[in-house]
Amino acid sequence: MRIGIQLKDKLPTKNDRLISTIVIVGVYLLLFIFNSLSDFFNSWSPLRPILVDNQLVDTVLNASIRTLFSGIVLLIVSTVFFLGLKEMGNLFFKENKWTRRFIVWLNSIYFFFSNLINIVLIQFSVAKPDLIMNINHDDLSNNIIFIIVVGVVLVINIILNPILLKLNQGLNKNNILHLFGLFFVFSLGFYGINYVLINKGWTTFLYLVAIIAMIDSFAYLFGKRFGKTKMIPQISPNKTWAGAIYGIITTVFLMVVVSVLYALPIIIGMVTKSTQPLDVIDPHNLLVNIYYITFYQATNNFIIFWWVFCGFAILILATTAILGDLYFSYVKRKYQIKDYSNVLSGHGGILDRFDGFCFVFIAFILYQIIISSVR
Repeated sequence: MRIGIQLKDKLPTKNDRLISTIVIVGVYLLLFIFNSLSDFFNSWSPLRPILVDNQLVDTVLNASIRTLFSGIVLLIVSTVFFLGLKEMGNLFFKENKWTRRFIVWLNSIYFFFSNLINIVLIQFSVAKPDLIMNINHDDLSNNIIFIIVVGVVLVINIILNPILLKLNQGLNKNNILHLFGLFFVFSLGFYGINYVLINKGWTTFLYLVAIIAMIDSFAYLFGKRFGKTKMIPQISPNKTWAGAIYGIITTVFLMVVVSVLYALPIIIGMVTKSTQPLDVIDPHNLLVNIYYITFYQATNNFIIFWWVFCGFAILILATTAILGDLYFSYVKRKYQIKDYSNVLSGHGGILDRFDGFCFVFIAFILYQIIISSVR
């Protein structure tokens, strides 16, 4: 049985590509708007908890409104997740629509409700402290919940997927490995995206998206201008070593500049005037959310050279974005398809658009889990 052969579709026009681009940008804007409105720590928001006698105070009404906005964000992410799973189902279970629907809907429903429960617990953690411990201030607790949620879905699919492949006469070593690999990367990446949106906020999400967008854009531009030696032409014929190297260097430089500019007011201003931990004074600070960097009670050398650590982390994230692109392209070549679907005409499918995303957010979550468990 041959899985995943894709017939040639009509070539997309410029208008098709423009419409898809507008849709993609619109989805991002909706994510940023509703996520900022649901943000627990936005200082400008009338819905945020307020500090009274060194204690956060929240109302059930404000928590409910924030939960509604968070739910809209989750609905958007879940819809994209559903479409990506559908592409995966079409690739591996193309000839049995009931199997395809079962695996897609099972994972989509679990994704939505497991994250919805987490949203409620976080948003009501101050208004209803008896509901559960205040997990919003405890990254280790957030990470434990994340590991449990993802662990359950992985175990379920490790058991189910071989059975479903067997029933559909597609059980062989290659199909099992590619199904597990693609499902693991895509699912973990999207659970990571939702984790960032719920626990870290839109600023952290924007920072990571900027890294991905920069490495994609600069690798393409430098590759077109200077690229001569292909990286792995049998997998991704358009990727060159020059594009990847110059793209990574440019991305690291620009994002380090962004990080330094962001940190300057902290270093110059309140750093020298407070002994409180940075995540108490500014719990939504990018440097804390992403790198766990605080300048309080730090040595002079650390205050001067902290950006080197940021640069190294950005280097890792930019490199993983390229690896994600290569991995998803590798699976496409194995199954002789150009794109995973044409749902985004001119851009391919959801899996085509979120290849680098998945790897970057997986790397970010792993870093968060490791650092929060040892600090």
